[in-house]
Amino acid sequence: MLETVFLGKQDVEKYQMLTVIKSLPKVQLNLSTIGNRLHFTYQKTYNIFQALLDDIFDFNPEMQKKSAKIESIEFDKISIDQYRLFLFQNSIVFQAFDYGFTNSNPTFENFSNSHFTSKSTLNRRMSNFRKLLKNFGLKVSNTTLELKGDEKNIRWLAYFVYWYTYHGLAWPFKLIQQDVVKEIVDRDDNPAYSPVTSLQLQIVVAISRIRLIKHRYLDTMDGYQELFGGRSIGKDLITRDDYSIIPMDKLNNENKFLNIFKDYAFAPSHFIYPERRSVLTEIEPRFTDIAFKFIDQYVS
Repeated sequence: MLETVFLGKQDVEKYQMLTVIKSLPKVQLNLSTIGNRLHFTYQKTYNIFQALLDDIFDFNPEMQKKSAKIESIEFDKISIDQYRLFLFQNSIVFQAFDYGFTNSNPTFENFSNSHFTSKSTLNRRMSNFRKLLKNFGLKVSNTTLELKGDEKNIRWLAYFVYWYTYHGLAWPFKLIQQDVVKEIVDRDDNPAYSPVTSLQLQIVVAISRIRLIKHRYLDTMDGYQELFGGRSIGKDLITRDDYSIIPMDKLNNENKFLNIFKDYAFAPSHFIYPERRSVLTEIEPRFTDIAFKFIDQYVS
């Protein structure tokens, strides 16, 4: 889970404690039960619970009461997603990732200075983040804090992190206005099936916009060419009017990438919406043959 990537040990324990609290019936809501679920000593459970309360009262002062007894806390007023977002936004590792990804001219030194942390300390705290990046075939620059590697994988990783972190509770990007991105998404003739998928696509388009502003282009779409034979699989969302100086081949690659999300990754099951276009009608036949042979051999 991303909590272990971006959060320190105590923050992870506080997050785990809240998930346990939210799962317990009110009659079982006591420190002994919580500690047993988490395999904590009673003293550690008490300490982590007090730290959790400090956080809750910090980002939701209305919940603060004179008594901090566990039965008096209205935990139904706080969601797991809200608390995770609070923790991530206060995480130095997440801040470093966001800074390197969105800043137009980031440097490791400027970030460490402005956040009052040494480069060695920040590097140590980012060790789990580097392990995550390795799974995507990526690295983070020790000079700029920018992600390095295949541009498609950078986009996938960024979407994964931002969607998991914000989960529709807030707009993640200061550099990109949400209403501008929504206008682009709304151009689609076959719009998203729900507000959730619409918001997911907005985040993907915003990430695209950030990367294009920084001149980080999708230079090749070899896999797309193999699967779809270069055909367009949906209406282009972005146009020459949106990006007047970007080469047309890069713009075409951008639309292909966005359409993979729009028309397939975020599309509901064909069994739920049988009238929607099936990816099987678009993919090169030899690949579908391989897929069906795999299913027949290992799934059936």
